[in-house]
Amino acid sequence: MTLMGIVQNFNGLLIAKIFLGVAEAGLFPGVSYYITMWYAREECQFRQALISSALGVAGAFSGFLAFAIVKMDGIEGLEGWRWIFILEGILTVVTAFVCFFLIYDSPETATFLSKEERAWLMHRLKYQGSKESGYMVAESDEF
Repeated sequence: MTLMGIVQNFNGLLIAKIFLGVAEAGLFPGVSYYITMWYAREECQFRQALISSALGVAGAFSGFLAFAIVKMDGIEGLEGWRWIFILEGILTVVTAFVCFFLIYDSPETATFLSKEERAWLMHRLKYQGSKESGYMVAESDEF
């Protein structure tokens, strides 16, 4: 998104938008998959509803943010619409960099959990489908 603020013509903007779309295409499926690695089935819906709600709220307030940023028109010789892309893009890049180091791959690799907590969480996720039957039937370890 940051690069959309430095394009010089409409073709460059379209190309940057295509690359942004390709990069963002896997975001929601990836977040949904990540949630399923940490929460049982009956807990996932609430977390995904929170994410969907947050997207709506972010969309509602993005107009206010854009209105304020566009007032930067002329600073450093850039139009206001360019500043919107640059500032929002920089925030995204910084957030992605920080999350790369803070978000764990799975409960098995989470160092903030104790050994007992990791074992409990993995057991809970592995046997989450057994509640209805009353028997401890493990889900497959393979996909």
